[in-house]
Amino acid sequence: MDSSRSPKHGVVDAVLDATEPPDGQTTLTLYEHLDPDALDALIDASSDKRSHVEVRFTIDEKLVVVRSTNTILVYETLQVPE
Repeated sequence: MDSSRSPKHGVVDAVLDATEPPDGQTTLTLYEHLDPDALDALIDASSDKRSHVEVRFTIDEKLVVVRSTNTILVYETLQVPE
C-alpha cells in the first residue's frame, strides 16, 4: 500500500487489481462492505500508537486483509464442497 494514500483508496486499488474487470469499470462501493472512514481512522490510529492492527473482510468472494504495516492482501476465498 502506498503510504501517501488512505487505506480505503488502497483497498479499492488492490481489489480492482485482483479482480481485473474486463472494461476497467467496476461497481465496487466499499461502503457496502465496511465503513471506509472507520477503516482509515483505525489504521491511522494504530500507526500513531506504534501498534499493529489487521482488519479482515470479504468483497465478492475475495478475502481482503488490511494491515497497519502498509500492507493490503487480496485472496480468493476457499469454496468448501458440500
